[in-house]
Amino acid sequence: MCTASSQPLGKLGDAKLQLVFTCKVCQTRSTKTISKQAYEKGVVIVKCPGCEKNHLIADNLGWFQDIKGRNIEEILAEKGENVKRVTSSDETLELTADDILGKEAWTKAQEILIQMAQEEDGNTEEHGASEKRRREDEKPKES
Repeated sequence: MCTASSQPLGKLGDAKLQLVFTCKVCQTRSTKTISKQAYEKGVVIVKCPGCEKNHLIADNLGWFQDIKGRNIEEILAEKGENVKRVTSSDETLELTADDILGKEAWTKAQEILIQMAQEEDGNTEEHGASEKRRREDEKPKES
């Protein structure tokens, strides 16, 4: 006789990993929290919030035969790309602007800020010169 058991079939560990990535389809930068156990022993697929495409992060079960590598680190290494791994014992995630925006977006943001500052400096100089001309025009002319 077979009876139903109240014991759970399996339990995921409590350890989590935080992913920060840029979608190569739509360039959306996003973060996802995943189970460390799934990343190391199972399959992890995340959905991009921008284009809603699915991205394979880990396949330790061999479900996707055409992928070289078990996880995103190995998959990208096979393509000559790097993954930055940040670890901390106190569960703190420390990120730079490059990590959050992506290197290309951060570089572009810096260029825009520099351009805006230069334009503002130019506008200030132009405003100063036109203000000086206005004051000179307002001076009473000597006959």
